[in-house]
Amino acid sequence: MHATAGQGQLTVRWLINQHGLALREIVPTPHRFTVVHISELADPSRFLLPDSIVLTLGMAFEHKPEAFDEYVATLAAADVVAIGFGTGLSFATVPPALIDAATAHHVGLFEVPHDTPFISIQSTVNTEISRQHMRQQERLNAAQRRAHRAAIAGGIPELLECVADEVHAALCIQDNDQRVIAHVTHGKYDASVPDPAGHVTRHKMLTFGERYHRLIAVSRSPLRPEHRILIQHCGSLADLLLQRPSSLRNARSELNSMALSMLLGLAGEAAQMEPVFARIADSRGEVRPVVIHADTADHLAKALAALEHSLWAGTRERCTINLDSCTALLLVRGSRSVESVIELFGELARQIRICVGGARPWQNIDHPLVGSLVTSAKSIPVGSYVGPQDNALAWLRGAAVMEALDQHAHETIGRLEHYDELYGAHLRLTLATHLQRGAQIKATAEALGIHRHTVRSRLAKISEICEVNLDDPVTRAELLIVTVTRKPRPD
Repeated sequence: MHATAGQGQLTVRWLINQHGLALREIVPTPHRFTVVHISELADPSRFLLPDSIVLTLGMAFEHKPEAFDEYVATLAAADVVAIGFGTGLSFATVPPALIDAATAHHVGLFEVPHDTPFISIQSTVNTEISRQHMRQQERLNAAQRRAHRAAIAGGIPELLECVADEVHAALCIQDNDQRVIAHVTHGKYDASVPDPAGHVTRHKMLTFGERYHRLIAVSRSPLRPEHRILIQHCGSLADLLLQRPSSLRNARSELNSMALSMLLGLAGEAAQMEPVFARIADSRGEVRPVVIHADTADHLAKALAALEHSLWAGTRERCTINLDSCTALLLVRGSRSVESVIELFGELARQIRICVGGARPWQNIDHPLVGSLVTSAKSIPVGSYVGPQDNALAWLRGAAVMEALDQHAHETIGRLEHYDELYGAHLRLTLATHLQRGAQIKATAEALGIHRHTVRSRLAKISEICEVNLDDPVTRAELLIVTVTRKPRPD
């Protein structure tokens, strides 16, 4: 019985077609082979592998060609697929008795001319098989990388989808109580049902105490060796996702402890906070606060997603909290430079404002500090950033100044917010954008995605409602400070 097609197997026809060897086919065969043997023994069967080609000069039969029939019968019983007979030494041509025996026993036969060394045939075959093995390994590596990406992006469901497509099989993960954890079908095959139809491959995953999982694959035909390797790799990835590594369990335990501390009013205790911030702070226990402000909640969400991707690639954790729908606070290692903070957002940095504070112990992060960073972030144009040396608005944190600003905001911005609630006019956003872009009509229109005439109409309505002259640079400066500091007081 000969093997079916697979990696590391070549057809005899492929060998005949290697024209540089000048082989001449005499008895064709459709079978495949995996190795080429050279032997002059009358009975080499004990040294042969199945699905092989035997190269011989027929030296053992030089004076008894009638023994070729027994010789070929012995090779056929050893699953030899073809004989390569060398001419020009013991025999000038291929003996008729050998041709008849090969035909009778369904063994392929080809002539190897005197000028073709047997070693060149072996070398040609070995080179091609090595090339196939290398391509197979490259495909397997690529499939494993795709499985990694699927596991990271979508967990077990996406992992199973990816691997099922690769191996052309239905997959199912069951626990040791035969409960289905996840499964994906492939065509008519379903690995989650009892006694599934098709060829079934079972892979037992890691055991944790009394618990273990099993990965089941159901396919139309037996899985190829490289597909079995990919199934085992899929099982290993699924183990990581199912069992939750100890580091993830520890992190969850710390979060649970934090929640309990908040419930009991102990969240301010340094001992409770230390384990969490130890992973965020640098070796000196310092963090760098960063405030991000966007014009829309969608821009903020996209910026935070880009941040998450960058931190994940660097195996760092994200520590953020949304202060409002368009503003977020981020803590990074104190040793991280301002420039590297900006790089975390990639191209999305063009859609947000970023204020980076100075490095300090995490215990020193408080409301006044965050408030000053928010003020600075809101005061700069979108797509720009300021660092610790650029924050020139610290004087705005004075109590008397903040009280005056609150009152002015109530008399101006408060009216715009009330009008926006009634008519959805977006006047406050228009005013803030206009002031942050140097009162340039074109720049404001481009930032808001509206026509310049619409900007002019809104500005006229703003002047009317707030009873201010927006052409006056002093008025614009006052309103800019109001928009980046306090929210207006309610009526």
